[in-house]
Amino acid sequence: MKQKGFAKARKGGQEVHITDFTHIPDLKRKQLLKAGIETVEQLASTQPKKYYDFRKITRMSEIQGDTDGPVAIVGKIQGFRSGPKYVTAIVDDGSGTLLNVTWFHQPYIERTLYLYVPYIFCGKISYSPTFNNFSMAAPVFYSCHKSDFGRIIPVYRKIPGMSVEYFRDTVKLAASMLIADPDFEDSLDADIRSALEIPEIKEYFRMLHAPMSDTDLEKATQRNIADKLFPFALKMAWRAKGLSDTTPYRMQSFQKTVQFMESLPFSMTKDQRQAVETILAGLKSGKRLDALVQGDVGCGKTVVAVAACVAAAENGYQSVIMVPTTVLAEQHYRKFSEDLQGSNIKTVYLASGMKAAERRNVLKQIENGEAQVIVGTHAVISESVVFKNLALAVIDEEHRFGVKQRTAFREKTGTGVHSISMTATPIPRTLANAFYGGDTKVINIHTMPAGRKPVQTVVFGNEEKVYEAMYRQIQAGHQCYVVCPLIEDSDSDALAEVESANQTAKKMKDWFAQYPEVHIAKVTGDLEKNTIQKRIEEFAAGKAQILISTTIVEVGVNVPNATVMVIKNAERFGLAQLHQLRGRVGRGDAQSFCVLLSKDRNNPRLRTMVATNDGFEIAQEDMALRGTGNLVGIEQHGFDQCVTLMLQHPDMYAKCVEQAKVLIGSDKIQGATYQQMLVDSADI
Repeated sequence: MKQKGFAKARKGGQEVHITDFTHIPDLKRKQLLKAGIETVEQLASTQPKKYYDFRKITRMSEIQGDTDGPVAIVGKIQGFRSGPKYVTAIVDDGSGTLLNVTWFHQPYIERTLYLYVPYIFCGKISYSPTFNNFSMAAPVFYSCHKSDFGRIIPVYRKIPGMSVEYFRDTVKLAASMLIADPDFEDSLDADIRSALEIPEIKEYFRMLHAPMSDTDLEKATQRNIADKLFPFALKMAWRAKGLSDTTPYRMQSFQKTVQFMESLPFSMTKDQRQAVETILAGLKSGKRLDALVQGDVGCGKTVVAVAACVAAAENGYQSVIMVPTTVLAEQHYRKFSEDLQGSNIKTVYLASGMKAAERRNVLKQIENGEAQVIVGTHAVISESVVFKNLALAVIDEEHRFGVKQRTAFREKTGTGVHSISMTATPIPRTLANAFYGGDTKVINIHTMPAGRKPVQTVVFGNEEKVYEAMYRQIQAGHQCYVVCPLIEDSDSDALAEVESANQTAKKMKDWFAQYPEVHIAKVTGDLEKNTIQKRIEEFAAGKAQILISTTIVEVGVNVPNATVMVIKNAERFGLAQLHQLRGRVGRGDAQSFCVLLSKDRNNPRLRTMVATNDGFEIAQEDMALRGTGNLVGIEQHGFDQCVTLMLQHPDMYAKCVEQAKVLIGSDKIQGATYQQMLVDSADI
């Protein structure tokens, strides 16, 4: 690309918009905008998806047969052969062996390549003993640029309408503009860069787009990691700074709490008792308790939360429990009311959709302190809720709430209020500390309640055989779930073999028509909340033997009589979601089953589900399966990306946390750049 001279990449400190990037034609600017690239800085920051190492050029005389992967050949085109659907260039690299390089359905190739000009061709080579020749079909890269010879070449994503080479040159041009622009400054101070052992931003752009060595690639990767993890660490450190580690709610008496635990109609597991003891010690310490209770689906986390609420009530305080769905909120309310029956502890329920008079009555009881335990959805953080003496806040399945809801909950509960988070998706201690603060007590519940039998999990492909097995369970007096990934049929080719809940309901009703005693219900997210709740309650009451749904039943549905969970197109679900769905069965004394319906019998997620019921093992395997691979070029965003990077690069994250704390303790945190980092990372 011919360079027209340099303009600044920034004007008045602001990024130059692509529409003002006069170094390329208007059509190309429109193509970049359509691809989501709006500024010169965004263009220069484009991450290569991979690199080709052309420092070593392979000679054709060195190749004996098929190559395992792409190799780089430098040769001159001696001639062409072409047909209606292909173009083949005969390439001679001077070693005595010719190479046939073929492109399919690209007739223009012959017009764009020149005879007797050296080109680099990169691709996998195949040998044909029949014709005694070597061929390369659809090379992944080719170039006649002299600068590409003997170099490490970045490969970027494809921009529709733009050649790979043109986009590469445009990215390099934008990067060179930033490097030459005196107004373009690094967002990280020199002392932070030194502590993190990463290059200055302009040197980083050079290493990223024109690496000269493996060291350059390594340093560019480290800078890339730091640029993503440092704002994350800064946000977490800033959030932790805003949380008080002291509390006015110091609790002393736990006699009634112990009596409550002893009065339960079942014996608490060792882990449950240990969890309660840890929480009570925290409530008594005089410091604000910040605990994360994590355990498998059905391990009994809720009764631990009930015990904590009893402790708060015994000491004259209120507690609030916020859950993500109405179904789960009502289930928790029934559970709390049942467990606290006869304890003289007033429990109330608050959610959207309540009648006005009923809601006013509940709000009054909360404000005057009559209500000691408040269970509800995000309605508990609405402006109309006024607590009298709230001392304990419990949030269940916190990851299912939005950022604004989590923030509002923290603000609503106030300074010094003890906090307990509960999750059925186990995460490592280091990760928990990053999310919730360095003083977080991570409490694991591994053991399951006595009498629970492990759910037997199988991968199966014959749907009618599954119906027959379901009917045998129904004859034995049990019930079944069937979960589908879609509500309605899709026209997408990618979803052509995915059956919707509607289609499944029709198929199953036709098959079970021979057994009129079998009643089938269906719940999906497009129904009204009242309808969903009514059908789930009817299923729980045994009025329907089969409940067909989407993942709306993933949490909050507790039917001990249900012994079968059928998940259709199971390969479409993530490991954590599959495990959550499996947790809907096995909640009673009868043997339960999880059937993963799929044609992909060798899917690694499905194999993991069959191999183990341990949520902690599944969480570790889930992280391993979802690894980011090569960092350079990843396109993840926000929270998920930071989680993965933190787990993969704990040393870098530790350095980022240390430097973030130093920065927050200095005047530099007031700088516009760092304040913008906090704003940009608000959704973390």
